[in-house]
Amino acid sequence: GKQWYQRRVRGYMENYIECNNKLNLICNYHRLKETQSQLLNSLEGQMNDTTREFLMSLKNHPKIYAVLLPVRSVGVQGDQRSYSFAAALTIEREEASQAVPWEALSYLTKVITMLCPDVNRCCYMFGEKIETPLKDVTPTYLTPRNLNRLREADAVVNATLQKHGEIGSVAQMPVVLLPLHFDRPSRYDPSTQHAVVIRPITTRDFMTGAAAVPGKHLTTDCVMEMAKVIGEIAGISRVLYDLTDKPPGTIEWE
Repeated sequence: GKQWYQRRVRGYMENYIECNNKLNLICNYHRLKETQSQLLNSLEGQMNDTTREFLMSLKNHPKIYAVLLPVRSVGVQGDQRSYSFAAALTIEREEASQAVPWEALSYLTKVITMLCPDVNRCCYMFGEKIETPLKDVTPTYLTPRNLNRLREADAVVNATLQKHGEIGSVAQMPVVLLPLHFDRPSRYDPSTQHAVVIRPITTRDFMTGAAAVPGKHLTTDCVMEMAKVIGEIAGISRVLYDLTDKPPGTIEWE
């Protein structure tokens, strides 16, 4: 039993590390494309000219960082449900007011989920860049405190949509509480806080759907205000915005 468990953990970590390396190559393709590596060659074999052209265009945007999150979520890949990693995208901005390249991040999400079968969901994470993936989670149970955190975040989402006249702009907008504590003072500090994911979706039939892109389906002012207010809730370390279409991600997280 112990050896089986150790093999499972070792296999999981090897897969986790390889996925992180793939994400780094994809986001930095315009700088690393001349590098000789088996992993890059494998990715090249999956790309078409449109994908290569897009990845090269990322040099015109703020630097993008991608890390895997230590959670798996339900997705729809092929004709089957999948339980795969979620990835978080952050950007290096010279100043807080610098615009987020939402359209580029939206298309990058499509590229990542196409080139990385073990990733079925990508989110933009508001705030400072994250270069190192988390490797632990916050122990989380259905306690009144945790439920109230989620209810408070959900109330902020609905109030902000109402304030900006955006209630009818999306078909559904689940709010998700993740057991992830970012920005700890040191790597030795325990994980005690949570992160919130907002998941606005546009769809006609809920069988398929497109993630709502800020500036296109929702105003950026509405989204930025939503993220700011949620980030001020006690116990919330970061706010993420799910940019994944259905498929490969489901509308809700599970």
